[in-house]
Amino acid sequence: MDLEKENKPLILVTGSAGLIGSRVVESLSADYMMVGMDVKEPKQRTAKSDFIECDLTKDESVSSAFDMARERHGDRIASVIHLAAYYDFTGQPSDLYQKLTVEGTFRLLKELKEFQTEQFVFSSSLLVMEEAEEGEKLTEFSPLEDEP
Repeated sequence: MDLEKENKPLILVTGSAGLIGSRVVESLSADYMMVGMDVKEPKQRTAKSDFIECDLTKDESVSSAFDMARERHGDRIASVIHLAAYYDFTGQPSDLYQKLTVEGTFRLLKELKEFQTEQFVFSSSLLVMEEAEEGEKLTEFSPLEDEP
């Protein structure tokens, strides 16, 4: 890791290789030291960001990734933006939801107990919301879809 040491607050983004995660890292990298974590490296990376491979479905991978983060950046984190999650638009059941979204979040929170973390932002799917009309925005106050 050859990033110059700057006194910028550290933001850690899980799911950093994804559509949203990669753009979050890119857009905040001018003002923050960005560390992306994902199972694969993003296709494009900004010069002022770090990447640490991390599979949230595996205890050893999460533990190792956070050891590396501490070694490279210390134990102070301004914000964790947790975007890593399993989603599927087919509606077919998958055990990956439990393994990644639920248990992976638990692994992440467990490791973060050893860090000084100021903020935790969790973004999950709006697929639980009733479908919106064209042009209508979904918010946390939108009606929930009834279970099948």
